[in-house]
Amino acid sequence: MGQNIKYVITTENMEVPINIVHFKEKNTLIFPFVMHDSEYETLCEMVIHYNNSAQKFLFSPLNYMPLEYPTDRLFHFLGMRNTQNLALIAHAEFNDFDYEVGHPILFINDQLIQIDAWHEQQVAHEKLGAEVHFHDIIRNEQKYFCYESAEIFYLKNLNI
Repeated sequence: MGQNIKYVITTENMEVPINIVHFKEKNTLIFPFVMHDSEYETLCEMVIHYNNSAQKFLFSPLNYMPLEYPTDRLFHFLGMRNTQNLALIAHAEFNDFDYEVGHPILFINDQLIQIDAWHEQQVAHEKLGAEVHFHDIIRNEQKYFCYESAEIFYLKNLNI
């Protein structure tokens, strides 16, 4: 078994409800989410139909595929906020070898941006203006090994 993390990043400032797992790293909000690899690949195929509306894209899975509870709550929150600058990124490993799970989905100013680059996950971070790098996230396995590890880390560090 290896690392398998999927997350949304945005550089937009927003108040996030306490019941949504999230982290603030430099100028970036990071939202880990739960999704099977095949579902993420389906999102990657669906996104071309929503090339000029991040909000419609965020609501589309809620209508067409069953999302697990924390993920449907996250997509609904970001859609209702009309988040226009965001990236969805997946990273997976098996026996310390990376394997591809779709491609990053990037919206800037509500427009879908295609990325055709070798390190497309890092390019998505850079185009979004995120000061946190892709490798900073995947190297922090205590926090970003999978959604469950992120949730445990988040809950242990709540200051309530």
